[in-house]
Amino acid sequence: MGKNLVHQTFKKVIITLGVCMPIFSHAALLKILSSEPDTVVTEVTDPMNKKELGKTPLTLNDFDTSAPRVLLLEKPGYAPVYIPFSQNVASHFSVKADMHPLINWTSEELNRKTTENAEAIVDKVTAIQAMLDSRKVKEALTMADALKNEYPNSFSVRLVYANALLLNGEGQKAETLYSTLLNEVPPSRAFLKDAIEQIHSRLTGKKSSGKSGGKL
Repeated sequence: MGKNLVHQTFKKVIITLGVCMPIFSHAALLKILSSEPDTVVTEVTDPMNKKELGKTPLTLNDFDTSAPRVLLLEKPGYAPVYIPFSQNVASHFSVKADMHPLINWTSEELNRKTTENAEAIVDKVTAIQAMLDSRKVKEALTMADALKNEYPNSFSVRLVYANALLLNGEGQKAETLYSTLLNEVPPSRAFLKDAIEQIHSRLTGKKSSGKSGGKL
């Protein structure tokens, strides 16, 4: 009987503690800083009900953390920054946003940058192919692999990477890449298709469909 009474009392204590645990404050002191002063801080938790809170540096003394919230930091000429806050964060905390300027290029500047980038790729591809011609295969493969990761969609980069794989004895990988490239030869570089087909045919043992020297 006494043992059962202790058990019932213990259950009541557990229940009592369970009811008391959720009782705590959801208000927090939040400091918001940014790399650029006077950045506008807006709450956008509900996109249909935005609320401007002030400008940085900003201190919010009663920041409600009872539910997740999202703040937006904006300043003309800079990329916007979204800061999400989870539920029940610390009672005192601060955040700092790094504001990155937007680059507004004219069409002429954009064309120049595009040309410079294309020329840089061509220069690197040419250097890698020169290494392959000099039988510096390992070094060339390392450079080609890095360049492929930087420009994964470049036809020229993938082609020189396939060449490096082939000379490094990785015929299966080279064959797979050559096969892909055959279906992606740009119209302006159709002259490459026959050369790639011949290499691919040697790897697969198939007869090339190239028409070099034939009549149209």
